[in-house]
Amino acid sequence: MLPFPRSPGTLIKHMRRALLSLGMAALLAGPFALPTLAQQDDEYPPEGTGLTLHDSDGNVTGTFFAGETGTIDATGLLADTTYDSKFDQSPGVVIGTGESNDDGELHDTFRIPTGADNGPATFCLDPRGTSEGDVCVGIQIVSEAAAQGDVTLPKTGSSISQYLWIGAGLVAFGTVLVAMVRRRRGGKASSEAELQNV
Repeated sequence: MLPFPRSPGTLIKHMRRALLSLGMAALLAGPFALPTLAQQDDEYPPEGTGLTLHDSDGNVTGTFFAGETGTIDATGLLADTTYDSKFDQSPGVVIGTGESNDDGELHDTFRIPTGADNGPATFCLDPRGTSEGDVCVGIQIVSEAAAQGDVTLPKTGSSISQYLWIGAGLVAFGTVLVAMVRRRRGGKASSEAELQNV
């Protein structure tokens, strides 16, 4: 059994060490926990693109199936300019063409190629005759059943933040125990030395 500290000063010293150990453990574990928290906040469309895509049901999404027809809502484009809608999944292909209005807005349709592979792809609005004003977003191609919600996709990634905090707590607890045992042994040795000198 660990001895109870004999004086309030010693108790405060032990508590300070314990809190310092917990603080250090939290600082070390914090950077590992933040990425898992950030991954939970994925939203579509990404902020600042000015480009929103809708699936064949009119839902705002970044997930489509091969052969699906969707619609584009884009803002902040060059005014009165013809834009090619490009689907890039090696090789890239033009899947639609539209004209922006006086306010730089574009509302048009596109069709995902029937030969598109499941996986990541890029959708771009490319202005004709200029290299300025390209707007691109990443999209995901899935099976039609998955896009319709008929299939439950497997959960990817992991959420290990709770295990990191448990581990950090155990490390801090172990540090406090080691410090107390060392102090006890040091106190025992000095008591034995005093008895031998007597």
